[in-house]
Amino acid sequence: MRCIRTLWITLLLLLLLPATALADSGPKPQLTVRVSHPPEELYYLDLLERDEPGSKIYGGFSWGSNTPDPLDQELLDALLAAVPEGWHACTAQGTIHGPMNGDLVSGSGTHVFSYAGVPDEFRILMVTRSGQVFLSAPCTRQVLQETVQVDWAAGTVSQRSPLVALLLQFLSTLAPTLLIEGVLLWGFKCLNRRNLKVFLLVNMATQLLLTGGLQLLFRSPGLLLLGFLPLEVLILVAEALLYRRLFTADTRDRAANYAMAANICSAVAGFAIAINWWEIL
Repeated sequence: MRCIRTLWITLLLLLLLPATALADSGPKPQLTVRVSHPPEELYYLDLLERDEPGSKIYGGFSWGSNTPDPLDQELLDALLAAVPEGWHACTAQGTIHGPMNGDLVSGSGTHVFSYAGVPDEFRILMVTRSGQVFLSAPCTRQVLQETVQVDWAAGTVSQRSPLVALLLQFLSTLAPTLLIEGVLLWGFKCLNRRNLKVFLLVNMATQLLLTGGLQLLFRSPGLLLLGFLPLEVLILVAEALLYRRLFTADTRDRAANYAMAANICSAVAGFAIAINWWEIL
């Protein structure tokens, strides 16, 4: 009875939380562009998105933490002049499907583009201060948070296979989840050999469910934000029931309370950690 009451209280709290706050703490589209053998001079790099006649262009977004203020206007003009017909520069001009943050400049060769406006189909444009231009062929984003490699010297772009990209996405959410929920497992005094085994197996299964669900939703930013909350609620309920059934007898009364606290903490903090990890992966 206590388990059922705890689950109902958890669901009620989740429903009462502002939808925008929950959506904003959830997973975001992200594309990380890594440049190997970069130019030895200042350059700007931007994503290009295909024009859709009549579509609204979102602006007023962040230029990214690495972009200087003010910008080099001459270089920015050169970048915009190099945009081919039928496309537009996402960071410099705006995006169609929502706002986007982007790093036009990077001291480390890593440019991160994130938030709802990251396009599914994109091209990469690089322009240097001396006038050199690199324009990639159209590419398609395969997973929610992806990394592509640009070899400036060779003039090539490479993407990971979809299987590897999905595996890395799975690990990027599994690792912080195990860390956060593992600490709480100890804090709720539920940590023992049997419970640890159950904890590991259940989290691997639920993170596979989350990865699969996000992959189905990621091409539609609106569905992604709406679908994240039901997925988290489903995972919370499933874990609470499994923990209560499979934990050792002396810890079952605390299982539902642990599942509630662990899932809320990992849902909010876990994706913040995962997004930072994706800039490294």
